[in-house]
Formats: sequence, C-alpha cells, structure tokens
Amino acid sequence: MGEPSFRKPIFGAVWRYPEPDLRRLQRVGRRGLFRLAVLVPLTLGVMSLLAISVVYATSGIPLIEAAFIGTMTASICVLVFRSWMLGTFVNGNGFKIVTLLATHSGLWRNSYSVELRHTTWAI
Repeated sequence: MGEPSFRKPIFGAVWRYPEPDLRRLQRVGRRGLFRLAVLVPLTLGVMSLLAISVVYATSGIPLIEAAFIGTMTASICVLVFRSWMLGTFVNGNGFKIVTLLATHSGLWRNSYSVELRHTTWAI
C-alpha cells in the first residue's frame, strides 16, 4: 500500500496543523477584544448595506445616484475587509507587517534587529 499522507482538513484554519511549517506565516498575537468588538458589527453592517444598496439600485433611481452609492459601498467594504487582515506575521524566513494602507516585509537574513522584552499586562 504505502504510507498515508497528511491531508489538509476542510476547515483547517479552525485548528493548528500537527507538524510545523516554516513557510507558513504565523500571526503574532491575536486580534484584541476591542478590534473584534468593532469589526464584527462593521462587517455585519457592510453586508446589510450591500443588500440594501442592491435593492435600492434596482428600484429605478438615476444612474449617477446608483454609481455614487456603489462607489461608497465598495470603498467601505475594502476598508472593513482589509481591517480583518491587519497584524504582524512571522515565520522561519522573515516577517510581514500588514497595516491599513501598506504592507512591509523582510527576510531575517537581512540583519533586522528585534528587541525582546518581557512585559506583564495588567488586567
């Protein structure tokens, strides 16, 4: 027969893989409670706004109004969905820092200095 091979689970993002993968970027830290408290309602609001704008646009409004509503809705969608991807990611080869308007990345072999300082968070 042969050795069974590891298959990626359908919902693989829900749990960690059993073997470490040095090429896969790992998020440093988690999304905070404040960020989730803002992003979840914003995402639900954007989905509602999309549904409302589709219904409103098909109701026979002028083309310039429909274009304006579509442009505003698309801009809000891009900002909200980009906000879900913000963070710092690292792996064995380098790092990637994703901000709202830019992404910075680098390789560890390029002599980046990293300051390591232990902190205690007050609860």
